[in-house]
Amino acid sequence: MPFCPVCRCEYLLHVLICPECNVPLVPELPPDEPEHYPESSVEVFHTEDHLQLVMARGLLEENGIGCILGDREADPFRLRSAGLSLRVSESDADRARELIDTYLIPGETKFICESCGAELDELADTCPRCGKSPTS
Repeated sequence: MPFCPVCRCEYLLHVLICPECNVPLVPELPPDEPEHYPESSVEVFHTEDHLQLVMARGLLEENGIGCILGDREADPFRLRSAGLSLRVSESDADRARELIDTYLIPGETKFICESCGAELDELADTCPRCGKSPTS
């Protein structure tokens, strides 16, 4: 069976190019190169969306954070897709999570009352804190 050298997924014989990574498949996977794995790496991002994975990887690399695809420990039961997680060294984990949370994971939209500065879940006619119009 052919394999994708990037996400390391296995495909049927008639598939020639990985539909996720858009690279030619190879007859067998190259061995993992230990130098690419930090001694103690942690997962900072997991998704089922290949585009999100590519964006997260690009974001980390643009900010000087080296990352690897998949889980360092093998999952013999393949309960999770190994190619859809990103791992970084422990020393970069907090910064990586902060970048991903800030730029890739949408937060709740909050509104700020211009009169008193209260944080509102939705834009209302009057601010529940000061009673004035939040946009005045």
